[in-house]
Amino acid sequence: MSVSSALLALACCFFSLSAHAAVTFSSGTSKVPLLELYTSEGCSSCPPADNWLSKYQQHPKLWRKVIPLAFHVDYWNHLGWNDPFANKNNSQRQYRYKHNGNVRAVYTPGFVYNGKESRNWFYRSSLPAIEENAGNLTVHRDGTIITATFDDNNPLQTPLLLNITLLGFDLETTVPAGENKGRILKHNFVALGHQQSLSKEKQWQTTLPTAVVISDKTALAAWISSPGTPPPFRQQVAGFLNKGIHTFVIAIAA
Repeated sequence: MSVSSALLALACCFFSLSAHAAVTFSSGTSKVPLLELYTSEGCSSCPPADNWLSKYQQHPKLWRKVIPLAFHVDYWNHLGWNDPFANKNNSQRQYRYKHNGNVRAVYTPGFVYNGKESRNWFYRSSLPAIEENAGNLTVHRDGTIITATFDDNNPLQTPLLLNITLLGFDLETTVPAGENKGRILKHNFVALGHQQSLSKEKQWQTTLPTAVVISDKTALAAWISSPGTPPPFRQQVAGFLNKGIHTFVIAIAA
């Protein structure tokens, strides 16, 4: 589907096309690393990275051994084309990685794997396995309500943030300007909406994030972090939400 045509005008109010069938995802106790891509449709070197990330749809252990996420940043938007997936919070997340010393610079395409910068993504056929015990993160979605629990043997010293992100797949844009002018760009694992919830008891209840892009195929990714720091703290979990139906709150053109 064409994102550029769908986003010509967005209504100010939101309504829900959410499927109400409940679904539960559990990580197990082995750590599941996040693979984060910071990208932009305004960057001519980003499409190869987007395509490389998209191949993880066929990974035999998708969601069990790796959770890919594509964060579209907004600092390219002033150079000729406004990326419809760009979000200032995605840019701020990447800058916090730089501030905390997890990456050396802010750039696109930029990969972060298990909270650390990964510069040789293009030459890898596979990522290094993360062999850690991290506790079990369980996320339950019922309609627009999200509940989660984290079970491990470590005492909780500080409150933890539960991060919930909606991912979109099979998204396509015809870019009319900027460095990718005239190209048709295709995206998967796109972060379309993000929600955070703080807890002192390793239990959370929150709502499904809202997004402004329609996607027929969606997934939910969840991870725990410490307040003020972007790297995943202990455990992550993800899974597909739907089978051929819209499953999240969206904004529709007026």
